[in-house]
Order: sequence, then C-alpha cells, then structure tokens
Amino acid sequence: MDPTAKLLNDLGPLRRLESVDQKLRRCWKSAVGETIANHSRVIQLRGSTLHIGVDDAVWKSQLEQLHSQVLEQIRRASGTASIDRVAFRVVPPRIRPQVAQSPLLAADEADRIEDPLLRRIYKDSRRKAQA
Repeated sequence: MDPTAKLLNDLGPLRRLESVDQKLRRCWKSAVGETIANHSRVIQLRGSTLHIGVDDAVWKSQLEQLHSQVLEQIRRASGTASIDRVAFRVVPPRIRPQVAQSPLLAADEADRIEDPLLRRIYKDSRRKAQA
C-alpha cells in the first residue's frame, strides 16, 4: 500500500468525514498502480458495484481481464469489503478549453533560453540575420 494512503487510512476521526466514494478515489492509485490510474478513474460506488471510467475500449478490455485482481486490490487498499463487482466503462478524458493566443502576445522563443548571455547572443544574431 502507498505510504500516503496508509497514513490517511490510519487517521481515525478524519476518516468519518470522508464519503466512501472519496475514499475509493483516494485509494485508486495505490490499489492499481500509477499506469492504470493515469488511464482510469473511480466514477462512483452504486450498491455493491464500483463503476470505473477508462480512456478507451482497449483499456476497458484489458481491465476487464484483470477484474478479480483489481477487485481484490481496491478492497485491500480501501478497507471496503462491500464491493462485489467492478464495472468498467469508456469515459474519454475531458479536453480542457484552449486559450487563443494572439501572435502579437506570443512569447519570444528566445525567452526559453535560460542562460541570459546565450539568450542575448541568440537575439542579436537573429536581429542581424533579419536586417
């Protein structure tokens, strides 16, 4: 078990303030590992079925084959024995809104050069080449 999850599980009185869904979301990464957690997330516990959203059909298929291992790991990590089944469904990740950037406000590519001397040399040589 992840040391952070173990510490949070051991915080007696604070655990009562947390819903079962919140506890399962917190324990998900330590139960299944970072790679799987990056492509899946706990949606909710409905009855005794834990619903998990996955990025695509390939992840769904792979995780369905690991159903019993995932079920055992999440029970162990969360301490929740009332989960009888894990249901996977495809829920593509949300794409965050993109901010349009005006070419006039765009940062100069030379600003990514960390060394100030090299940045100045680059800008000077670029200016000479454009003249």
